[in-house]
Amino acid sequence: MTHRFGWYARPGALIVALSLLGVLLGGGTPTATNHALVRVQKPVTRVKVAAAHAIRDVDNITFGHAAGVPLLLDLCLPAQAPTPGYVRRPVVILVHGGSWAHGDKSAWSGICHWLASDGFVAASIGYRLAPEYVFPAGINDVETAVRWLKNPSQVAAYSINPDRIGAFGGSAGGNLVSLLGVSGIGAPGQGDRVQAVVELSAPIDLTSAGLEQPDFYPLELSYLGCSSYATCPQAIAASPIFHVASTDPPFFIAQSTNEFIPLVQSERFVAALRAKHVPTTFRTRPGDRHSVEVLDPLLKQDILHFLHSTLGDPSVATP
Repeated sequence: MTHRFGWYARPGALIVALSLLGVLLGGGTPTATNHALVRVQKPVTRVKVAAAHAIRDVDNITFGHAAGVPLLLDLCLPAQAPTPGYVRRPVVILVHGGSWAHGDKSAWSGICHWLASDGFVAASIGYRLAPEYVFPAGINDVETAVRWLKNPSQVAAYSINPDRIGAFGGSAGGNLVSLLGVSGIGAPGQGDRVQAVVELSAPIDLTSAGLEQPDFYPLELSYLGCSSYATCPQAIAASPIFHVASTDPPFFIAQSTNEFIPLVQSERFVAALRAKHVPTTFRTRPGDRHSVEVLDPLLKQDILHFLHSTLGDPSVATP
């Protein structure tokens, strides 16, 4: 497959997966929340799951190796459809956050169960972290996960529809899934392209013009493997806003209005997508909640509607 990123050689389209910050199932007790800049104690929005007993977890599946490192994911599988017949369900890949340097796939177990309870196969993936592994390691790992899920062996083993794969990430994970969405050339679904992207609070412009707080710059540079923005071509390659094309899949973008990732990042990304006639849904929430913390019942309902409309009804059997 031909890709729009040409300054380095790599297998598959370069995708920088913005990892989703952690959210756990159930309960309402305060939880430590890792922002890219601060660590504070505050209540977080939690995902409540219906019929969780019907969900089957398959954890720590190896989906590839990179630089001698095993790449692992956790699958959340919904109950079989009550109607007879083979059901091939759409898949949503989940990418955690943590400034590209922290976090773990298990932090997204709540999102994983939530989507599986609605009929999707959800895959919460791990990826190589900075500073030991710099860009484009993370995006390459996300692409590897897409190809693994489309492999006939996985399609048969987990009843996956390889033609209906979306990606969902927040914060650094949001960056990665956004880059995944705008990478490659051709229609969504070809090669390691996906059919839909949901991103929350994602850094979209990783150049010095991105307008994050200056304290965020060292984290970006560490991830990019650069000592300064003046000599860092990777910053453009890792910034989704510079790679938008008319063939990109539909996007759902959500962010708080007063968090540490400037709202202008999302606004400019939305404008760039819409200028290329890419179907784009944009939601904001007042306050400073970051990534999955911004989820409320209405926003979760909107996300499910978006995934159903772009990936199809997961309860419908396909041959």
